[in-house]
Amino acid sequence: MTNRTVLITGCSSGFGKLAVNTFRAEGWNVVATMRSPEKEAELTGLQGVLVTRLDVKDPQSIDAAFEQGAAAFGSIDAVVNNAGYGSNALFEQSPDASVRDIYETNVFGLMNVMRRALAWLPRTSMYKGSTGHSSRVIEASLEPVQARSNRSRFITLAHAATKSRTRASCASSQA
Repeated sequence: MTNRTVLITGCSSGFGKLAVNTFRAEGWNVVATMRSPEKEAELTGLQGVLVTRLDVKDPQSIDAAFEQGAAAFGSIDAVVNNAGYGSNALFEQSPDASVRDIYETNVFGLMNVMRRALAWLPRTSMYKGSTGHSSRVIEASLEPVQARSNRSRFITLAHAATKSRTRASCASSQA
């Protein structure tokens, strides 16, 4: 059996880098994505890791990352949607532009990646060809703006179809 492949967003630091190392330790190939891959030194060159550009607000970069990952490893079997950021400002001190950017990244960006993931997983994953599969997000918890905290980041793990269903879960990180 070939190694499974996971695409992870937001790998330039924190939970993203941790996720890369965790999946590698479990024998997965990893497509480690970030907005500025040219600045990445630690992950570049690791066996079974492809470091590439993905900005959750740029649909073309999302498509390109999925295409590059599938070309490098043959499939994308799971997605960890980790990209995002929080704000420590009080709600009443947060300008509309800042709040809108947080939503654009943490809500719409997450949705952009999940839409592409749900389109890619059934056709490229190790489970392709399984009958009767469907793509559904089972659970979603969106907390895009939490004033005075940095808990606006999400890790979304979407697995490819297994026999008759696609499993996806979403959990809020405690960054």
